[in-house]
Amino acid sequence: MKCEKIRQLLLTDHIDGEIDDNLREEVERHLKTCSACRELERVLRSEISAPLKAAGVMSPPESVWENITEKIHESGKISVLELARERLFDIFTLKRPVLALATVMTLFIMVISVYTANDLLERRYVDNYMEDQMDLLYDLDNGSGENGSLYDIGIPLEEFML
Repeated sequence: MKCEKIRQLLLTDHIDGEIDDNLREEVERHLKTCSACRELERVLRSEISAPLKAAGVMSPPESVWENITEKIHESGKISVLELARERLFDIFTLKRPVLALATVMTLFIMVISVYTANDLLERRYVDNYMEDQMDLLYDLDNGSGENGSLYDIGIPLEEFML
C-alpha cells in the first residue's frame, strides 16, 4: 500500500480502532517498513488520540435532564385545536418566491386578457363596419332601394359607379 493511503487510514480509522482486520494488518506491515508513516502514527497517538481518551466523559447535571424531560412532556400536551391551527398556518403560509411567482403570473394573465379583449373589440368594430358596408353595397347593387331601403338612389350600383 502507498504512503498516501496509509496516512489517510491513520488519520481516519486506524487510530480509532475502527478499521477492519485485513486493512489493519496491511497498515501494521507498512508501518514496520516506513519510518515517515510510523512517525505520523506516533504523533497522532500522542498528540491527538491520547488527550481525547484522557479527557473522559462528562455528564450534564441532573437538572438538565429533568428540564429536557419536562419540555418533552409539555410539547406532548398541545391541544388538537392548536395543532390544527399550526398545520393550517403551515399550509396556507406561502413563501416569498411562491408569492412572487403568483404575482408575476397574475399580472401576465391580466395583460394577456386586456390585450385579447381589446383585440376582440377592435375586430368586432371592424366586422360591424364591414357588415354595414356590405349591406350598403348589396342594397345598392340589387336596387332594393324601392323596398324602403335607406340607400335608395334610384339606380343599380353599376350605373351609379359608371
